[in-house]
Amino acid sequence: MVKQRPRVTWRSPAQRPDQHGNVATRPTLSWAQIFSCLLLSLSGACGNPDSCPLTRRVDVRDNYFGQEVDDPFRWMEQVQFAKELNRWLVAQGHHAESWLGQDPAIRTRIRSRVEELLGETSWGVPFRRGDQWFFARHAPSRDQEYPVLCRSSKPFGLGHVALDPSELSSERNAYIAGLSVSPRGNFAAYTLQSSTSRPGSWNITSLDANSPMERIHNARIGDGWWMPDESGLFYETATTSREGHEMRLLCFHELGASQDQDAVVHQTDGSDSRYTLHVLPDGSFAFLIIRNPEHKCAVVILDLRNPISRRRLTVDGDYKFSYSYVGSSGRSALLLTDRGGQRGRIVRVDIGQPGTQHWHEVVGEQSFRMQWALACGPEIIVARAHGQLRRLHRFSAQGTDLGLMALPPGLSVDGTASLSEEDASVYFALSSPVQRPSIWRFDTYSGKLTVGRSSGTAEVGTVSTSSIAYTTKDDLQLPAITFELKGHHSTPRNVLLEGYGAYGQETIQRFDPVNRIWIEWGGICVFPIVRGDGGRGTNLHAAGLRERKTNSIEDFLSCAEFVNHHGPTAGGNIIARGFSAGGLLVSAAMNRRPSLFCAVVTESGLYDMLRYHLSHAGRVQESEFGSIDKEPEFQTLRSYSPLHNVAARDATGPPVLVSAGLQDRVTPAWHACKYVATLQREWPRTPVLLRTVDSGHRSRPWSQRVSLATDVLTFAYRSMQAHGSGAIGW
Repeated sequence: MVKQRPRVTWRSPAQRPDQHGNVATRPTLSWAQIFSCLLLSLSGACGNPDSCPLTRRVDVRDNYFGQEVDDPFRWMEQVQFAKELNRWLVAQGHHAESWLGQDPAIRTRIRSRVEELLGETSWGVPFRRGDQWFFARHAPSRDQEYPVLCRSSKPFGLGHVALDPSELSSERNAYIAGLSVSPRGNFAAYTLQSSTSRPGSWNITSLDANSPMERIHNARIGDGWWMPDESGLFYETATTSREGHEMRLLCFHELGASQDQDAVVHQTDGSDSRYTLHVLPDGSFAFLIIRNPEHKCAVVILDLRNPISRRRLTVDGDYKFSYSYVGSSGRSALLLTDRGGQRGRIVRVDIGQPGTQHWHEVVGEQSFRMQWALACGPEIIVARAHGQLRRLHRFSAQGTDLGLMALPPGLSVDGTASLSEEDASVYFALSSPVQRPSIWRFDTYSGKLTVGRSSGTAEVGTVSTSSIAYTTKDDLQLPAITFELKGHHSTPRNVLLEGYGAYGQETIQRFDPVNRIWIEWGGICVFPIVRGDGGRGTNLHAAGLRERKTNSIEDFLSCAEFVNHHGPTAGGNIIARGFSAGGLLVSAAMNRRPSLFCAVVTESGLYDMLRYHLSHAGRVQESEFGSIDKEPEFQTLRSYSPLHNVAARDATGPPVLVSAGLQDRVTPAWHACKYVATLQREWPRTPVLLRTVDSGHRSRPWSQRVSLATDVLTFAYRSMQAHGSGAIGW
């Protein structure tokens, strides 16, 4: 099929597009309006706290399959208007500050509580290298915005600092974006990133001598994989062939050698694939998993014994199924795959006979989806959805079902786990949206579960967790999980309804002070499963994919209606909140039913679904949301794109708070700028606020996390009071 990019038309023949299809256009405002904009930029805010800055509009029109679509704020995407956009952002910041700052006492109290919740020392899951243990530690302050890497002789010891990003970089907001510690714990390879710079090299340092050794340039952020004897490490990079084709390379760097001598171990067409390498303990072979933007994989066995032949054995090169590494035993490896079972099964692959016809099934497909698995001693530990929590399921090394691990109620496994083969123990974190993470250890021989870092666990008994079921528009039954403080039974309740709805991910998120303080105010947090989420096999994800994405939006609205009319919080006032793909979800839902919500908070979202593919992560996102080059998918994107479905001018909607990271390459800030400008134009009587921070998509310094959480809670407090809701606050 021939791809059809939209045809763009401009009013003036002198206006020409740049290489991205953007165009520098002249203002369509009168000179009086331009002068008003200038005064606004200089003053920073409107006199009326509920008024908003004016935004210049341009006359740009795209043509998709014969359908014309206006894009009046296209200029916000263009580099040449950076100074003008910066003045506009300053004005928006003053406008938001004016609206949020009308009750200084409550805002100060909110910030104090947020700092208290985020100010406690936090710990990462420990992992073992040789006889040393490593873990992240974060004692937040303005001088320590990001975690440091610590080393200790014990998994739960205090340890000493091995790598401190504030000392490794002259940039204040630098953090460790990639890390690989060598098998015996003698060396560390790391990449640094900040709000103003991208990682471009692996830095190798001697941990014993505490001194830098060498640098690998033009390396891609991700993982580095060491040889067991610590002679060198594998890393990813990208290049362009003589024919102009982009290539993803897996290279090996020998310590002490020049990077010019690094060997290319494997190469893949295209630069969007991701590598994961697992070297067998004796260093003879490695299992290479290559994941494409659609999250489908190829698996290749690399013969590392003979660097000249570099023999490869293909396990599966079709890119039709997903794979992840579970563990190894001798000359074989355990892989978790959805080949032969959409919810996952664990198979043993022998190096001598890697073909699928020779696989030995160890754990067959279960009634639940296997999210990840680790082989540790006599057991295989599998992460799975249980209700809406992520729990751990145990199997023997032979595949016998040993049942669920008895974890504390209401807590969910946070992230992945690490294992210590020396004592056959698994280490992992438990948390909830309202509960700080704690670090636990499970001994696979004794079956004993102990807590090593108890931050937050003392509050488990104060939080009540339950599950409700709601019915979708097309009569599908889906669950939602709720969090509230025990002892609160009054109705109606104020509801914080949070959704995601993409990439097959679970909706349960990590600890968030916003959720914790919300339930302290007597509110209830509700997290619905919607189509597009994960945890129940690939079918649920596929039901909210591309041309079926509107299912996610309708499911979110159905849950809101259930909560409002039939649930335990019937009659409650609802604030919708979403991050990233969740920002797209809640803003699209608000466009369809603005009267259903008292307020909406959307963070780092996608809003222009006709141009989202232009971002750094565009190709990956296209596999989820669809392409404008295919007419059926374009029609779907146009039908729910938040930017293109705001109600007609002078309509009234709920108050909206939009936040964005100015260095975000996943959901670029121009999405938020264009969306806020559109809302402010079409809903002039509605508070629409924009908050921006100088950071990326997720990794934000402690001070910015405090400020954003304070703004969200202040916005929620003011919005609910203005709505005339029930009691809110301490």
